[in-house]
Amino acid sequence: MEDIASMSWIGLVLAIVAAYFAIKVVKFVIKTLLWGVVLAGAYWYFAPTIGLPLPW
Repeated sequence: MEDIASMSWIGLVLAIVAAYFAIKVVKFVIKTLLWGVVLAGAYWYFAPTIGLPLPW
């Protein structure tokens, strides 16, 4: 019975670590997407004033 109990603790710790890293990855992806939106908006706003063509 001790093997099963120790394996469940290892599984629990691995699940917590995996959830922590999954949250970190999701935060990174959302931050990257938001920066992309900010840069696209800045390009859309400032491109005509400095003579750059709009891509659409």
